[in-house]
Amino acid sequence: MLKRELYLEKIRAHYDSNLIKVISGIRRSGKSTLMGQIIEEINQKERVLVISLEEYANIKYLEDPQSFHQMVYDKCKNENLFYIFIDEIQRLNDFERVLASLKATLDCSIFVTGSNSQLLSGHLATSLVGRTIEFKLMPFTYKEALLYCTQNNKTLTIENYIKWGGMPQRFDYEDENEIGRFLENLLESIVARDIFSNTAIRDKRLFYNLLSFVLGESGSTISAKSITNYLKRSDQENSLSTIYSYLDEMAKAYLVTKLPRFDIGGKKALTTLHKYYAIDNGFITLNRGGRRDLLSGPLETVVYNHLIASNYKVFIGKTYKGEVDFIADDGLGRCYIQVAYLLSSEQTIKREFSSFDPIKDNYPKYVISLDKFDFSQNGIRHLNLEEFLLGKVKLKFGH
Repeated sequence: MLKRELYLEKIRAHYDSNLIKVISGIRRSGKSTLMGQIIEEINQKERVLVISLEEYANIKYLEDPQSFHQMVYDKCKNENLFYIFIDEIQRLNDFERVLASLKATLDCSIFVTGSNSQLLSGHLATSLVGRTIEFKLMPFTYKEALLYCTQNNKTLTIENYIKWGGMPQRFDYEDENEIGRFLENLLESIVARDIFSNTAIRDKRLFYNLLSFVLGESGSTISAKSITNYLKRSDQENSLSTIYSYLDEMAKAYLVTKLPRFDIGGKKALTTLHKYYAIDNGFITLNRGGRRDLLSGPLETVVYNHLIASNYKVFIGKTYKGEVDFIADDGLGRCYIQVAYLLSSEQTIKREFSSFDPIKDNYPKYVISLDKFDFSQNGIRHLNLEEFLLGKVKLKFGH
């Protein structure tokens, strides 16, 4: 079992905190495993209560939050600092009020997991304002995946990771057909359990076609025109309000992340022409049908998800001449990142490095590619993708 140190080091300081610790992320990304690792580190078995709302024995509580609250209260009421772990909390009706009440009436440290990005933003979220801290769990980073494979006597190449991503259970399979079947079943499960069962998606065929399009075009600008043209080819024209509501449901289930654009010159966020990134490259491969003609999307997606796992805020950088793939912000400063497959010609080198020409500030600028030769020039650093993902080279941020 891989110890998710990337997340544990962030959570440890809150083990005894009275803030409700929310571990969120896509289904099967390892939330329950991480919760088990936290329990192991706390090492207070007599003062730990673990409840999985996925288990059949607890189905009776899903529509009866009062009974659930009473059960938890009775088990913990006479103890000092009881540790309460609740898996897939969003399945419980009125869970915000339940958590708020438990926090107010018990000496407890509460940890919950959930598979919905708007877990705490519903109409009852005001019950928990200022009382929670969220930790978003991602699939394995390349460094985590490589460590996991080493521990289990498996091999992993950067090419395999770019193609099939980092969903933890996919590493149980070595044959690509089996990996593909696992990811197909996982995707179907996420859609059925985290989207269709919780929302009124009227046109499921439209939803699946739109999902295939967005995942297959990960890292591309998604506009009303591109969506409309795609649906025309599928003979499925529909209202833009329906389409954007479906995109929102994909984002809530963590299948994709919507990345906004930032006007570097004007220093303001923009509200149009967002990009959507798949949460995992394996889903891109499934929805490209083996196409290898466009590698920029998968490479950008790997870099983007690595930046998010590293706890950076990320935007698309808009300049008056075009775009820079990413602006990464560490909370104190920023840097600019351009991603390329290979810098295989003078023309490609000029194109990628000149993307920064319109930017007049002095924040650090990087080009990341699979090349092993260092093409750094004019104050712009060139990084090898694999070394970057393994943490062998670090980003610097201008302050």
